Amino acid sequence: MICIVNWADLLINVSNDLEFLKEVLGDLENEMLEFQENFQIALEEANYIKLSSVSHKLKGSLDYLCCDECKKKIVRINNFAKECVIKKGITKSELDIMKTLYLDYEKTADALRNEIIYFFLKQQSA
Repeated sequence: MICIVNWADLLINVSNDLEFLKEVLGDLENEMLEFQENFQIALEEANYIKLSSVSHKLKGSLDYLCCDECKKKIVRINNFAKECVIKKGITKSELDIMKTLYLDYEKTADALRNEIIYFFLKQQSA
């Protein structure tokens, strides 16, 4: 099983404060939902600038919260979107690739959500 979160580093980042950790992970969930909504709109509009922007925004939060696997997926999306920004356009086949990258991210995001739930359930039983 791949570990989606680097818990050791994350706990260091939040000074082992579990209440603060719950708060920042709640904020991350909100950001992920906002990303999902904005990304879907950008895909429908074929707005490559917005695709780059929304993926870049989420990347920072995933980095701080040591969500390494999700961050890798977002970096792939962001890099692909940046290539479209540089060439000032996105083709239908590139939109299809972007959708595939997004679906790959979503699978990892779901695994992240499950891992967070498991972490807190484990903390309660300890």
